[in-house]
This record gives sequence, structure tokens and C-alpha cells, in this order.
Amino acid sequence: MSDATPTAGGRKAAFSFVFVCALMNAVSFGIMIPVLPNLIKSFTGGDTAEAALWNVVFGCVWGIMQLFCGPILGMLSDRIGRRPVLLISLFGLAVDFMFMAFAPNLAWLFVGRVLNGVTAASFSTANAYVADVTPPQDRAKAFGWMGSAFSFGFLVGPALGGFLAEFDLRLPFLVAGALTAINWLYGYFVLPESLPVEKRTTSFDWKRANPVGSLAFLRAHGDLLGLAGVGFLFQLAHTVLPSIFVLYSGYRYGWSPGIIGLTMMATGLLGVGGADPAGGACGGQDRRAGGPAAGGGRRLPRLRPLWLRAHRLVLYRLSAGLRPAELHAAGAAGADDPSRGPEPPGSVAGREPEPARGRLGAGPDHVRHDLRLVDPA
Repeated sequence: MSDATPTAGGRKAAFSFVFVCALMNAVSFGIMIPVLPNLIKSFTGGDTAEAALWNVVFGCVWGIMQLFCGPILGMLSDRIGRRPVLLISLFGLAVDFMFMAFAPNLAWLFVGRVLNGVTAASFSTANAYVADVTPPQDRAKAFGWMGSAFSFGFLVGPALGGFLAEFDLRLPFLVAGALTAINWLYGYFVLPESLPVEKRTTSFDWKRANPVGSLAFLRAHGDLLGLAGVGFLFQLAHTVLPSIFVLYSGYRYGWSPGIIGLTMMATGLLGVGGADPAGGACGGQDRRAGGPAAGGGRRLPRLRPLWLRAHRLVLYRLSAGLRPAELHAAGAAGADDPSRGPEPPGSVAGREPEPARGRLGAGPDHVRHDLRLVDPA
């Protein structure tokens, strides 16, 4: 992971820079997971059914914004560089957290969600950054470490958010907003650009910066189309859980945000314990580099999270008659690393030359974000 790109500021774009950025971003994002549904519920007078309906509305609107804006941000990162798009995404997330912290009603909360949906591209852009600064033989390892950064954030974030919510329901959003603002300052003053000017696309094609163009671009890479389909089904099943788990466990068992945050942390911790951050879900070097992942050896590691999550969802379905401790055991039995899937995050972008990585990386993310139109409903 030493293939660094010199920048005008004298620093070199290296993996360590974006790893720190991704880690802080994942923690700040994870903080809101066990708290936001309860904030929505507070605006509905404690009505869980109405809160669930508004949760659907917010999720679908966020997905619509990403449907149209995700491809634009992906192409923009190929045109002007990764760093500006990362800064735009972090700024939008910080503003959204401030809306959550101070919104007097659902309408203002809705505005913040729309703004975040328009600007959200930090994960896909960070992965394109990693592909820019790592040689092919080290990319699987680098993406494994990026997955570990996201996993750590989604372990610590919910627990921290739940803990802070025990004092005040708005406090987690203030902390998350402050952390995101620090991350933005880090990106502005410390993070170097990874994509040299000579390797950027020379024009911005609006015909391709749209949902249809993004999917057409993905379809042109036939070897990735099947993988995107598996990822679609994988995310279709997985995204349902965070859409309903917080409200369900609060209604069914009376769990507070603190208990929910600890439950998410414990479940994820068991999953991370079985992961290999040095090789991610690929199990070592990149297939094109001739590493141990070559041939058919990558299929079983990819299928493992599919089986574990299917197991966990079935156990949750059977949990209607379970006591809280037994529900904890159901989650632990099906625990897996939340960042792993059929394909390590961003490794799709790593297969493409620099000028197309942002756009290609946005393709699978575009498919996953579109599920926010379906899953909440």
C-alpha cells in the first residue's frame, strides 16, 4: 500500500489518510442508527405505527435523492478528483446531523434527510481513493482494512449513540455532527488528492450521469453484472433489518436506545471476530495478481455472510415469543461482519483504470441505494 500519488501540497496521497477519514465517518454515521427512529417517534407523540410510516418516508426520499445524485457524484469524482467530492459528502452529513439535533418538527428533519441524500457519496468515493493509491496486488488487503474501519465505526457508533441518548435524545446528533465537522477539517487541511489531473476524465457527460446511464455502464462490464445482482438481493434482505429493528425492539421489549446500541455492538463484534481484515472477504491478494484468491477460492468467503444473515433473519422472525435474552442469542448466532458482502466494498472500483473508478464504484452503490426505495416500505 505504498503506491502514493504526489500532490501540490507536498504530501502524498496514501492509504493511511483515507483510512482515518473513513473510520471517523463510519463512527459518526453509526451514532445515529439506534437514535433516529426514536427521534421520529418523539415527533409522533410516541405512536410507533406512525413513526414507522415516517421512517418509510424518510428512507424512500433518501433513496430517491441517491438514485439521481449518486451517479453525478461518482462522475464528478472522476472529473475533479476524490477529495472535493469527499468534502461535499462530509459537509452534507454534518448539516444533516445539525438538522437532527435542532429540528423542531418532522418537516425540518425531512429537509436534512433530503440534503444528505443529495450529497451522500463518502463511502464509494473513499473506496475509489483507495483504488487510486494502492497497487493491484495490495488492493484486496487494503479493501479488507477499509471494511474493518467501517465495521469498527458501526460497532462503536451505535453503542456511543445509544449511551448518549440516555442523557438526551438530541445529544448523539450533536456529537456526530461535531465528529463529522472534525472529519471535514481533516479532509480539507490534511487529506491529499489521490487522482492526478492528467488521469482525470476530460469532460462531464450528463447523458451518463443519471440512473439509466449508471446501470448501462455497469451492464457494459458483463463480469460485474451478475455480482451486482447478487449484491442487490443481499442488500434487499439486509437493509430491511435496520429499517425496523429499533422500533420493533422498543415496542416489543421496551428496549431503550442504550440497550439497542449495545445489542448492535455485541452482534457486530462477534461478526468482526471471525473476519480477516488483512484479506477482507476475498481472502488475500487480488485474483488478477495471482494470489491465493485466484480461481474459485473466493466463492465460499463471499457466501458465508449470505448464510449467516439468512440464519439471523429467520431467528428474528421466530423471536415473537422469545424473551429479550433469547433475542440477544438469536442475533449472536447469526452474527457477521456488517461491512462484508458478496464483494468487498470498493473492490469493484479497483478493477478499473483511474478515470472511471468513481463512476464504476458508484454503480454497485447506486444499486444498493436504490433499495432504500423498496426496503423501508
